Amino acid sequence: MADTKRGRERSGLGKERQRRLEEIEHDLAALREAGPTSFETPMVASYTVLPDEEPIRLECWGFEELGYGVVLHDEDGEELAYLSHESLIAIEPAPLETS
Repeated sequence: MADTKRGRERSGLGKERQRRLEEIEHDLAALREAGPTSFETPMVASYTVLPDEEPIRLECWGFEELGYGVVLHDEDGEELAYLSHESLIAIEPAPLETS
């Protein structure tokens, strides 16, 4: 069957996708209401500018979820960078430095 709206509705995929989109919107709304997230240890945000490009990594100490992207914060809580959701790959703990 062709991938059409009517076909997805019949198969239940349309309802499943709609339910998942609603869950994501709910989670994003909760993040926006919570305000900036700060960390006691540095995090690394990975992102790309172009598809199939090597990821760029940026150290941050917090972030704030917005409608179309994420604002990264430095140690002092100042805005460091804005990354769109399309370019953001992950925000992960920074690797521990070993002496």
